[in-house]
Amino acid sequence: MASPPETAPTRTAGNGLNGLSQHKEVLLDFIDPEFGLLDKILGCRALTKREVDRIKAKPTFQDKNEELLDRVAKGHKIAELISCLRDSKQEHIVKYLEENGDYKDEFDGCWPLREDEIEVLDINHECLVDLIEAEDLIVKMFAKGVLNFRQKEFIDSKATSHEKNEALLDILRRRSLKDFLQTIACLKETNQTHVAEILETKAAVVSLHANIDDTVADLARAEDEIASRIAGLLRDRSPEDSRHIIDSILGLVDAKLIGARVGNSVVLYFLCSTTRQLYQLKRLWTEGRIASLAEELFNRLLSSTTPKFSVTVKWNEKEYDENKKYLEGLEEHIERILSPQSQLLDLPLELQDMILLVFGT
Repeated sequence: MASPPETAPTRTAGNGLNGLSQHKEVLLDFIDPEFGLLDKILGCRALTKREVDRIKAKPTFQDKNEELLDRVAKGHKIAELISCLRDSKQEHIVKYLEENGDYKDEFDGCWPLREDEIEVLDINHECLVDLIEAEDLIVKMFAKGVLNFRQKEFIDSKATSHEKNEALLDILRRRSLKDFLQTIACLKETNQTHVAEILETKAAVVSLHANIDDTVADLARAEDEIASRIAGLLRDRSPEDSRHIIDSILGLVDAKLIGARVGNSVVLYFLCSTTRQLYQLKRLWTEGRIASLAEELFNRLLSSTTPKFSVTVKWNEKEYDENKKYLEGLEEHIERILSPQSQLLDLPLELQDMILLVFGT
C-alpha cells in the first residue's frame, strides 16, 4: 500500500509525538497556557501539581509552552492535552493539528491567526496600544465569548489604559481567526471604527508628533483640548459639523487621519493602506505642508480661547521604513494572487475588498 502524502490531514491527536514535533514552533506561539489550560491539565491528572507549578513559574508564555509540550511528550499525554485544549476554548489549535496546518475556508475561522493578522498587529502595535479604548471593548468581547472570565479579569486588573491594551493584544494574538474577526466587530460596536479599520484593511499607521510653540500660555491644556476635539470630530461626538472641519483642511492628504493623542505633543495618527499614500504623506511633510495644515487645524480648533500659534511636526524615519517594507510586501503578495486578474472573483470577499482598496479597480 502506498504511503499517504506528507500533507494528508490527520484526525488523531496531532499525529502523536510527530505532530507535536512537526508543529512545535506554531504551538509555542499560539497555545495559551494561562487562563484555564494548565488547571484543566492538572484536573485530569495529565501532569502533577509540581509539574504544573514549574510550568507556571516560567517567565514567558513561550517558555511555559515549551515546558508544557516537553512534559506532555515525555509522559505520552497528548490525548489529554488535546482534550484540555478543547475544554479551554482552544479548538483552533486542535484543528490546526488535525489538519496538519492546511487551512480551508470551511473551517469558519477556527484556526490560529495567519501571517497577515500577526503582521498587522505587530507593525501597528504601538499605535494600537495608544488608540484602543479597552473598557467597553473587553465587556463586549466577553459577552461574545472572545474572552473568558479569567482573561477579562486579568485585563481589568491592569492599572493604566496602556497596560490594559498591552494585555488585550497579547491575548488576541493567541486567539482564533474567528475571534480576531469578532474583535473587529466589537470595536465597531464600541464606536472604535478607526481602530477596526486598521485591522480590517491590514493598513499601516503613521504617527506624527505635532509640537505647539511655547508661546501658548497653558500648553498642556491646549494639547489636551486639541486631541479631545479631534477625537470628537472623528467619531461624530461633537456638536460641530463633524468631520467637515478636518476634511476641509486635510482634504489634500490621501492618508486618513484616524486619531489623536497627547504624548509630549499632539500625536496625529494617519492610516496608510498603500505605499502611494505613505509616499505622499512623507512628501507633504518634507515640503512643510503637513506642519502648515496641522497649524491651521489646531488654530481653528482653539480659535476662541488661544491667540494664533505655530506648529512643527516631527517625522519618524524608522517607522516610515518599517511601514514601507510592510506595505510593499502586502502589495507584492496581492499582485501575485491577482495574476491572472480574472481570478479575482474566486477569492474570499475580504481579500477582494483589500485588492480593490489597494489597486482601485
